[in-house]
Amino acid sequence: SPGRTRTIAARPAVSLTLDKPGDRQLVIIFAITQRFLNNCFGGLMDVKKIGIIGAGTMGNGIAQTFAVCGYDVTMTDISETAVQRGLKTVDGSLDRLVKKEKLTAEAKAAALGRIRTATDLNAVRGSDLIIEAATEDLDLKLKIFAQLADLAGDQTILANYAEGEAAQAK
Repeated sequence: SPGRTRTIAARPAVSLTLDKPGDRQLVIIFAITQRFLNNCFGGLMDVKKIGIIGAGTMGNGIAQTFAVCGYDVTMTDISETAVQRGLKTVDGSLDRLVKKEKLTAEAKAAALGRIRTATDLNAVRGSDLIIEAATEDLDLKLKIFAQLADLAGDQTILANYAEGEAAQAK
């Protein structure tokens, strides 16, 4: 549940407070995916770079979660204003964790240093895992995935975050 400290299976030495909607589910899914890849491919598919499409509520929360866990993250959106707003939200969320003594100031700075922002989808090229967390519009999501199909490497994992009706086919 939100506000609890959990140890992340994919990075056993890391613990953090999950205080955003969806953080717990994302971390569990990522840990299961990482374990599956290690079992199936003998650890050859080590995820190091994460691409996030969308800097809104879910996108910036996903970026924060991975950055705190030590992953390099590229968070993209359609405008510089949107990515800067997302980064500012992450900064504020990390500030709250520092004030609650759930995260050190050094860990906050390190996490922010792991998040790059971009307005060009090409910035996620070379990512091991790309998570689409754009606006809940099925046509938009399909367009993004068509673009990602050309950008992603053969070993890249493509995932999406969707809720409600947008997650269902028309």
